[in-house]
Amino acid sequence: MNVTGPNKEKADFASTAVMKTVVFNPPPKVHVNISSSYYNCCMIRFYYQQNGRNYGSLSVNVVELTARGNITTSVWFSTKDKGENWYRAAIFLPNITRRYYLEFKTRMGMRIYSDSAIDDFSMAPECFGLNIDPAELGDYNYYDPNFEERTTPHPAFIDKTFYRFTPCGATGRFGPNQTIIIAVGAHGGLGAAWAGVAHGAAARALFELYRGERLHLLPGQPGLNACKKV
Repeated sequence: MNVTGPNKEKADFASTAVMKTVVFNPPPKVHVNISSSYYNCCMIRFYYQQNGRNYGSLSVNVVELTARGNITTSVWFSTKDKGENWYRAAIFLPNITRRYYLEFKTRMGMRIYSDSAIDDFSMAPECFGLNIDPAELGDYNYYDPNFEERTTPHPAFIDKTFYRFTPCGATGRFGPNQTIIIAVGAHGGLGAAWAGVAHGAAARALFELYRGERLHLLPGQPGLNACKKV
């Protein structure tokens, strides 16, 4: 990620560049167990550069995915001019219980005379359950596709065959190649002031289905941002 002296015709005050990682499964629970020798074992590392007399900000967020909208937690933030040297950041991740991704965000300052850059990003192997004593790790399996998505079945589904549909980790305008039966509306785009994202509603219903019945599903995607007021 490198944002260097944006062109005034393409960016203005508070213009933002965002870089997102792939989606991860949550780290093992020993990461937040204060009595464990593996407490705070999941961390991220990267090098960053931030300089210029009109410096803006550089930040890192953890975004957890939920059925009712994403939960964003800020874990690191910097606004100071640090010159042309590169600095190393090491950040412990918070208590994460859902699938998540990391979001690196840089925001432009008052004018164009500023640089921001991120390089050499890495994650501790313990974030994936590696290098941890199996006795403390328990039944944790990072590669379990339903990890932290297990729920108590509705009474109507107990001892019955039912199917779980997921977006298969797909995001963005191309959408998933599967859809969900529990309908969750996509969030709206940014308003004219480029603030205030609206979250879509969620609808749940129990249907009686029969073998050979055809279902028609219409997948959607997040709304577009409004034109920014100038």
